[in-house]
Parts: sequence; structure tokens; C-alpha cells
Amino acid sequence: MIRSPSSRLYGMTTSLSGAVPADPQAIESLFDTNDWPSAWRKGVYPYHHCHSTAHETLGVYSGSATIQFGGPQGAIENRGEAIVLGSAISAS
Repeated sequence: MIRSPSSRLYGMTTSLSGAVPADPQAIESLFDTNDWPSAWRKGVYPYHHCHSTAHETLGVYSGSATIQFGGPQGAIENRGEAIVLGSAISAS
């Protein structure tokens, strides 16, 4: 099991199907409206990483991806889904 360095919690994520439109600019606008800075639009890092003091929200605007949240089990995320990760939860 891979755990993030500052958390004993495992897999603390929320996935919301149909929560975001299938348009990257519309997702960024929605995130900005909710004070979630839209700072990245290039995919997910291929290695585990975590943000020790910040929550993270991901929006899937096309296709699908298998993403590891907090450990070796991958979750399949699809277009239109929003994923919310609490601080100190690793992902790759």
C-alpha cells in the first residue's frame, strides 16, 4: 500500500458523475467561480504526489483515465466527472 507521507487515511476521495461539462474552459470557469483556482490543464502526474496543505479538485472533460488515489487500486474516471481529493491524499 502506498500512503501519502502525512496521512494515515486511505482513498479519501469523492467522485461526482455529471458534475462538470465536457468543455475545459467551462470547467475552469466553474472551478474559478467556487474559488478553486484552475491552475493546471495537462493531465495527472505519472507518479504519486500529494499536496500536504491543499485540497485538489479534478475535472474530466474528455475520455477516461485510471487514476490511483492513495494507493495501488486505480479508479476509472470518465468525461463529466469531478474528483475532490482532501489534502495529504496522494494520486498518480
